[in-house]
Amino acid sequence: MAVISDSDLLERVKSHFISQGLKPGDKVEGEVSLAERFGVSRHHIRKALTVMVQAGILERATKRGTIIRDFDANTLSEHIRFQFEVAQFDTYEFKEARVVVERAILPLAVRRITPVGIAKVEECIELMLKHQDEPEKADNYDRDFHLQIFRACGNQVLSAFSGVLSTLFRSVEYRRQYWTHERITRIADEHRLILEAIKRGDALAAVAALDAHLGYSKLSFSS
Repeated sequence: MAVISDSDLLERVKSHFISQGLKPGDKVEGEVSLAERFGVSRHHIRKALTVMVQAGILERATKRGTIIRDFDANTLSEHIRFQFEVAQFDTYEFKEARVVVERAILPLAVRRITPVGIAKVEECIELMLKHQDEPEKADNYDRDFHLQIFRACGNQVLSAFSGVLSTLFRSVEYRRQYWTHERITRIADEHRLILEAIKRGDALAAVAALDAHLGYSKLSFSS
């Protein structure tokens, strides 16, 4: 049998599945067939498939075998968020990335948000104010306001990048400055301005309100 490292085998198996044009729910080739195809033992194939299951790429389905897992933006976002946290990028880089991504997504959200989506965004503002005496909870609803806008854009790939936002909000040292009654009230007011522009279908006004909220003019994008 050929000597292939576990990482190389994993990439080859992934490439093979992609080349087959498999879709979510499709059953993948069996262990015996894959072992013959790549000239390795079933044990090595099983290890590769297990890694893909753990990564959320594949799923073990009762009576069906191993299938391609349905796309889950939340799972993908969680993987991205974990990698960001492990990498320990500078907070400024997260802020810069957040501003760029949110500004790009907002016009899509303005066009695509549903009445249910608007209600969820409004609820985040109300819950944020309700928990002014519990600043950490209020901060979670601040985060959720922006996550709802990510979801409202209607693009699952873009929504997956909400991991950037979630990581930034998990930084207690960075977020602590916002844990005051005055800040919470001001942030909620700024959220309302963004939401009102969204309700009017005014993408330019929504982005302008977001810029003011995130301090876009204070960020330096020079190389």
